[in-house]
Amino acid sequence: MASRALNRLRHASKVAAHHLGVLAVLRRMRRRECSLILRYHAVAPDDLPAPAYAGPDITIPRALFAAQMRFLRRAYAPVPLATIVEAIGRGEAPPAGTVAITLDDGYADNYHQAFPVLQSLRLPATVYVVTETLDGGPSLWMSELRAAMMASHAPRLRVEIGGGYEFALEGEAERQQSIKDLTNVLVPVDAALRRRILTTIRHELAVNGNADLAQTMLTSAQIREMHEGGITIGAHTQTHSNMTLISAEQARIEIAGSRERLEAIVGAPVPDFAYPNTGGRYPHCNQSVATIIQQLGFRSAVTSRPGIIGATSDAFLLPRIGVAPRLYREAALAVTLERYRLFGEAHA
Repeated sequence: MASRALNRLRHASKVAAHHLGVLAVLRRMRRRECSLILRYHAVAPDDLPAPAYAGPDITIPRALFAAQMRFLRRAYAPVPLATIVEAIGRGEAPPAGTVAITLDDGYADNYHQAFPVLQSLRLPATVYVVTETLDGGPSLWMSELRAAMMASHAPRLRVEIGGGYEFALEGEAERQQSIKDLTNVLVPVDAALRRRILTTIRHELAVNGNADLAQTMLTSAQIREMHEGGITIGAHTQTHSNMTLISAEQARIEIAGSRERLEAIVGAPVPDFAYPNTGGRYPHCNQSVATIIQQLGFRSAVTSRPGIIGATSDAFLLPRIGVAPRLYREAALAVTLERYRLFGEAHA
């Protein structure tokens, strides 16, 4: 009870600080030379806020996304990612108040929902794309798993990996937790073996895991149109595997292969990369992989670790602030961004 009351008090203080203009005054008084990068994933239609292909923790409804974009344009200076990276390359801090918008994985809703919003507000953004899913390829493996487990009527699922795991599927909360737990189990598994395991899981659950996944990932034509409309396209590996859990040679193939596929689509260099980070249980980036990315000729790589960006930031380990459901409301996002900007770290 006390905990809930404290959370309500914290929320009320955030709303008050935002709407009373306290944050706006702080932004004007302390023009700290640093930048922020925001990380989004799926942007769902308002009439379908819980799609089968993406979990609630990474899906923001279009109306809330649009409200956040209007806030960013009003309170900050949204810039292309290149503006931030080029400043670091010169040994300079990014311009004060700048922010870059990024979206991961390559969901088709980035084209149908986010792109029109960004265009209408004339905001730059970077979309990082997993390439094996393009143009009739397999669904994103996490989406395939989620769709199968959500569609099944089975009360439980047993998976024979590493001694065996059993996952409860009876209640909504149990099902969502089981999806997260099994996703983490599959993260370190080889990509090809993981696909075979997913086929077995669909059989065990007596569902077609791809039934609700048609047209949920970007096509080459959509990527090309977004690129021509001013969106930066970035590489995000071929299979959305964790680059720290595979060999250096495999990482090199995944990273370079995704870039080559995207460059062929847009007819231009694709110099930016995002480290996949599924589940959050395992480290998803390190200096060894950053060195590979640099050797391959990229200009930047972004992580899922939060933080601010200054003159001394590593362009191949750039932090990003993940916009989770607790930050979907404008006041919560505003307070969190200012805490990062003013103090360099925050706990939302």
